[in-house]
Amino acid sequence: MERNLKEARTAAHLRLRYSGDELLTIYANRAWFGDNQIGVEAASQYYFGKEPNQLDVAEAPLLAGLIKAPFVYSPYKHPDRAFARRNEVIDSMVQNHVITADQGQAAKATSLRVAVR
Repeated sequence: MERNLKEARTAAHLRLRYSGDELLTIYANRAWFGDNQIGVEAASQYYFGKEPNQLDVAEAPLLAGLIKAPFVYSPYKHPDRAFARRNEVIDSMVQNHVITADQGQAAKATSLRVAVR
């Protein structure tokens, strides 16, 4: 209970100091993406060989899905799981009106295209 109260207090302080977008940026730049990759920049370069702003609608959801469990959804170790998780993220993006249904279908029809390691 005490830990939950501390977490709630910390969250409230963070929300007063930073916007939601700022908090997401801070988190994304410190998140672990597996294979010793920390942050979106490193993960984007490692998995796709490109900058984050160059990722397409089929690639960005793969990175977003990795945060949940990087080892479980590693496209190098478990491409089938990575593909399924990426598609879950794409479905969520469609449901939340981040992308259109047509964009989601096109992205889901795209195979995994990660950099060769």
